[in-house]
Amino acid sequence: MGILGHNSPEWLFSCAGAVFAGALPAGVYSTSGPDTVRYMAAHAPFGMFLADDAEELRRVTPKGMTLREAFPDVKKYFFCCVIFSEIFFL
Repeated sequence: MGILGHNSPEWLFSCAGAVFAGALPAGVYSTSGPDTVRYMAAHAPFGMFLADDAEELRRVTPKGMTLREAFPDVKKYFFCCVIFSEIFFL
């Protein structure tokens, strides 16, 4: 499970929740670029991806690619702070 976000209690809770659910959490730096995140997602691999919000996920998705093209192994996306009008690109 890829966890993208800033240091916060939610990040810690997400990491612990992933462990208790049987997943292996992989922290993604909020300063990582699209190529780095794609590499991590392909080699970890991420079955799930959690981000602070849709803007963070949009920032690490390469220009011109959909989420499915950029991260083909990811089955579920989660957000800590969801604004539904912002997730149109999923």
